[in-house]
Amino acid sequence: TNSAPADCLLVGDSDYDAKGAQGAGVDFCAVLWGFGFDKMEDAAQFTCRYIAQDVPALERFLLK
Repeated sequence: TNSAPADCLLVGDSDYDAKGAQGAGVDFCAVLWGFGFDKMEDAAQFTCRYIAQDVPALERFLLK
């Protein structure tokens, strides 16, 4: 199924993910676990729809 960029959200943990979302024209949600971002400041330098500090925070964001 094809989805419009406005209907998509890329969830990722690195600047590569943030840049990929921007290049694809989709919203980006940064997460502060994994191999990339360690701190809020690392993710905040990119345009993020949301920055999740942990899985429960991501779940709350996605389900609202």
